[in-house]
Amino acid sequence: MDKFHIRIINGWCGNQMVIIRDHLVKFLADRNYIVKIDNQSIWENSSPPNHVDLVFQLLPAFNSEELSCPSLPIRKLLKDFDHQETLENVLRIVEENYPVSTGVNN
Repeated sequence: MDKFHIRIINGWCGNQMVIIRDHLVKFLADRNYIVKIDNQSIWENSSPPNHVDLVFQLLPAFNSEELSCPSLPIRKLLKDFDHQETLENVLRIVEENYPVSTGVNN
């Protein structure tokens, strides 16, 4: 099975987008969610992302009608990497969408 794939939509926010991505990977791994998170600059690619399980938006680039998966605004992480409400929302939406193990060993 491929890793659960999350795309962060951002602008040109420098290293912060990479720091936020790495922070979220660790935050979720600490809670036993193994994910792949990558970034998409809206200025380099303005198309809605395909083949992802969730979209986190550092800026409001796409509405729900444009996306084929759930989306969550995470802009507050730009000022506070540990913004409690945002991290709680991240955990909630991952929990709601993360594939459930069948308990069968392949």
